[in-house]
Amino acid sequence: MLAPSNKRVLAFLAVLAFAVTGLLLINQIQFVDGDEEKEITERTAVEQARIDSLKFNLSNYPPGFLLTAAAESTCANSSHSSTFLTVIYIHSQPSHLEQRDFIRNSWFSPHFKTLYNFRVVFILGNPHNASLQRSIVIENGQYRDIVQEDFRDVYQNLTLKEAAALRWTAQYCPSAKFVVKVDDDVVVKPWFFAEILQRKKASKDIPRIFCQVFGNSKPSRDPHSKWYAPTEVYRATWYPRYCSGPIRIMTAEAVPLLLEGIKSVPFLWLEDVYFSGLVAEAVRVERVNEWALVEEHSWKRWFYPKFASLYSLYTALHAYDLQTQRKVWSDIVRNNPKRFRG
Repeated sequence: MLAPSNKRVLAFLAVLAFAVTGLLLINQIQFVDGDEEKEITERTAVEQARIDSLKFNLSNYPPGFLLTAAAESTCANSSHSSTFLTVIYIHSQPSHLEQRDFIRNSWFSPHFKTLYNFRVVFILGNPHNASLQRSIVIENGQYRDIVQEDFRDVYQNLTLKEAAALRWTAQYCPSAKFVVKVDDDVVVKPWFFAEILQRKKASKDIPRIFCQVFGNSKPSRDPHSKWYAPTEVYRATWYPRYCSGPIRIMTAEAVPLLLEGIKSVPFLWLEDVYFSGLVAEAVRVERVNEWALVEEHSWKRWFYPKFASLYSLYTALHAYDLQTQRKVWSDIVRNNPKRFRG
């Protein structure tokens, strides 16, 4: 039989254990609720962008650039160059500072930009994050290569990002002969890229897009799909021929036609289908298949060393992540030492 003092000790310990358990449960609930709240906020932004796209009209969309002044000199004095000018704009997420720095120091380094007369800018939207925006302003002050427009930077607004890129290029780089769209998770061999442009030089005055062309593609009707296109947005059973998303080359003659086309072609948030498919079809911009332009299948990991070899005919690789980009570029440098001399 326990003494009264021992009973009091046991009772105190029981109450203490109950209280600690309660606090742990409360903290766990708060932690889960916090994660759920963050997930709901992000999901809400994405869903709102998708809902907005149902009634969006690019013909009366007023562009509002947050950052462009520093990059406006990108194409200055380009008319005096002995080689034709190529403008390359790279779709980049606001948080991808490391990816942008990698690109500035690898395939679009000052060496290659000068050698091949490439002019490069990064296209960003609004991160709606004050701290991140301050970092972007500092980054742009250093590199002067960021064009930023005031739309929420989410996947569902890539069509707005592409429209901003085309408008900026038409306004500030009118002397360009080729205009190129690239994603920031791609690796490019700049010498192969320059060779493609030289081969296409005879087409520079014809409205064309050179890319890997997709045909016989159907819109996804699955609401959970990343590429969901409900019938109220796109009624047809098939998409027109359109370009693979990671990289495409446009002649300068195609740009004003595409910008004119968005005034009448109903909006679709799938930017590759919209610009290189629906709009290009409407304004009669020809899509020309360039089969060796890009390898983009993530499941073909075995292909990465082949892409970096001397014998690969592919110009670009959709690497999907920064670690792979760095590894592939390191292999390219090792396998092509002559390209990095001088």
